[in-house]
Amino acid sequence: MNISQWLPAMLLLPLALFAIGAGLALRVANRSLRRLSDAAQAWRPDRESAATPERGPHEARRAHMAFDAMQNRVAGCLAERTRVLAAIAHDLQTPITRMRLRADMTDDQAQRSKLQHDLDQMTVLVREALSYARTLHGVREDPRRIDLDALLDSLRCDYEDAGHTVSVVGQVGRPVGVLPLALRRIVTNLTDNALRFDKAVELTVQLDRQADIEICVLDRGPGIPESELDAVMQPFYRLDGAAHPGSAGSGLGLAIAKQLASSMGARLKLSNRPGGGLAARLSMPHCEQSQA
Repeated sequence: MNISQWLPAMLLLPLALFAIGAGLALRVANRSLRRLSDAAQAWRPDRESAATPERGPHEARRAHMAFDAMQNRVAGCLAERTRVLAAIAHDLQTPITRMRLRADMTDDQAQRSKLQHDLDQMTVLVREALSYARTLHGVREDPRRIDLDALLDSLRCDYEDAGHTVSVVGQVGRPVGVLPLALRRIVTNLTDNALRFDKAVELTVQLDRQADIEICVLDRGPGIPESELDAVMQPFYRLDGAAHPGSAGSGLGLAIAKQLASSMGARLKLSNRPGGGLAARLSMPHCEQSQA
């Protein structure tokens, strides 16, 4: 074999080895970037996140380190904001109590009633602010298998005892895995919001085709403008009081419901009903591996 026959093969061999090495390096880099992308997609500011593995090329490891540092900074800022909000709400309870005692000592009945009404509103705002601060870091509760039909029926009975008309339509018919305390708070907040606009509220429950649980809170109130359906679930957002006379409140009930739903992996959506009224639809996965 002369040189003209084996020279091309000798020249192609380094190129082939280079191409194989470049392909392997690119694959490793892509795998590292994919892990970083998955971590970014899964990251939630209201949940503790594990550090992403720092593997791959130098630049990919630096990107992982920067992402972990960003998670820690955001978590720190959120924790600080939560502490400030909780501290302010807690410290306000003492002066509110003193003001309530002084209002009770006022001889003017009309003035006393006005002061007590204002203090009641302040108390509600402080209580809701504390609740919202607690929900910012997610749900501290383990899933359990419960009788969801019984839970909703107990809520209905509680509202009936308080003089409200709340009905439950539909049944799940079997135990399901949920976060019962968080779920009860969400449904209560949605029902309280609906009762501000309508005297009779309907709760519907069902399992959809994917075995996800769907609970709807329905009313026949004035509804919400389409442009504000998302905004009303933001903290302290209130609708125009003249157009929605029942909208007076802390502005945190729907925000707490949304935060709790997000923390438990559920979806909360508001929509206007045909013929008038609002539908608050909560869709959440059924936890098969829940504790008994």
